[in-house]
Amino acid sequence: MKLYLMRHGHSISPAPGKPKALSERGEKDAKAMGKALKKRNVAPAAIWHSPLPRAIQTAELVAEQLKFPAEEMREKKELVPEGNATFSLREVYEQTQDLLIVSHLPFLKTLMSHFADYDAHPEAFDFPTAGVAALEVGKGNAKLLWTLHP
Repeated sequence: MKLYLMRHGHSISPAPGKPKALSERGEKDAKAMGKALKKRNVAPAAIWHSPLPRAIQTAELVAEQLKFPAEEMREKKELVPEGNATFSLREVYEQTQDLLIVSHLPFLKTLMSHFADYDAHPEAFDFPTAGVAALEVGKGNAKLLWTLHP
């Protein structure tokens, strides 16, 4: 199973106290990354995203480029910045088909630490906005395939 970990696109706060939404740059980068993933023949069977607007918007823009039905995306409350990576890890290992997760820092770095060794693959822990890391995940093991940045 291939696992794609993606950080949300660049975001801004529309007003004090309001949740962050994608900036114009964030929208552009998310669309571009969706196109880049399509060129790499990425075709996830599932897309999970955090409940925060910037992750939802990123997932929607990428799904559109991948021709993935938006109504089939799944919101996962654990995928917030300080989410429970251990719980999510169990869910990931239960998957048998390719999965794209759109989330935040520090959650993505914590989740990645269960799959890759920082000293061997420091690039796997570099998640700029709209950045993606691809892994091949098996029973109890994983291999970093590539990383992609806008």
